Amino acid sequence: SMSTIKVDTVQSSAGVIKPLPQVTCQVNQLSTQSIVGNVGVSSITDTGAGTTTASFSSAFSSVAYTSTTAAGAGPSNSGSGLRWCSLGAGTSYGGTVYTTAQVNFICTSSSSARIDVQYAMITCIPT
Repeated sequence: SMSTIKVDTVQSSAGVIKPLPQVTCQVNQLSTQSIVGNVGVSSITDTGAGTTTASFSSAFSSVAYTSTTAAGAGPSNSGSGLRWCSLGAGTSYGGTVYTTAQVNFICTSSSSARIDVQYAMITCIPT
């Protein structure tokens, strides 16, 4: 039979506590945005070209969490340029969302234009 191990952090043999990711999500932004896979995300909202707001299933205790992002292939007509995905806060990034309960992430092309991508990913880890 299978056993389940339930932990929130892992401690190294040197006593260093290493928190586990609380949120990880992959979004397909093409056409109607959809969650491809996730842990800890209750819903997403399409907030414009290349922008997505992810709402967390459980809020972080503070906004002092660490996030990483990644972006992959865009639509077939967008050329072969590089894609970036970053966190967004403030109106210049498509919203004011960077809270304990939500984060806004934005994907751009090599020309700095916001662009929907097939693979927009985010991981959030408490600090």
